[in-house]
Order: sequence, then C-alpha cells, then structure tokens
Amino acid sequence: MAERHRYERVAGEPYYEEIPARAATFLHTALRLRPFTDYNASIGIGCIRAYMEACGTPVDPRPGDWAKLVSDIRSDEADLNETARLLRDWAA
Repeated sequence: MAERHRYERVAGEPYYEEIPARAATFLHTALRLRPFTDYNASIGIGCIRAYMEACGTPVDPRPGDWAKLVSDIRSDEADLNETARLLRDWAA
C-alpha cells in the first residue's frame, strides 16, 4: 500500500493532499490487493477510522455504509475517487 505514496517519498511533496484521499488509498488497496491473510475490509476500515480521527477528521457513516462501500470497491463500482468522496461526505 505504501507504493501508492511512492511519489511522495521520491519528490518530497504530497501527491494525495486531502486526508480523505490519503485514507481512501489504504482501504482501496487493501480490498483490491488483499495484502492480509484475512479481514482485509475490517483492517482497512479500522485503519481509515484511526487515521482520520488522528488527523482530526473522524468519519460517521450511516449503518450499512461501510458494507456498501466495501462491496462497491470489490465489484469495481467505487474507484479511488469515489471512495475519497464518500469519506469526505462521512467526515463529522
């Protein structure tokens, strides 16, 4: 997942500047590449929630929104931009 931020390491400037966009890269990559043995969605969501809260931008989606987003990413209905947009919308 760090490879999506490789540009930042080389250039020394952020590529994904917004907090929701940075968080979206983690969940999107976790679901598409399945880097963990199990629970990629749970780990991805937990990391996003912790990251966004630590950045002062907690998310508060409605019940069922996480499940729909996970399903949409897995079925290619939600790309990285859509994932970031939803995280922005869910920011409290």
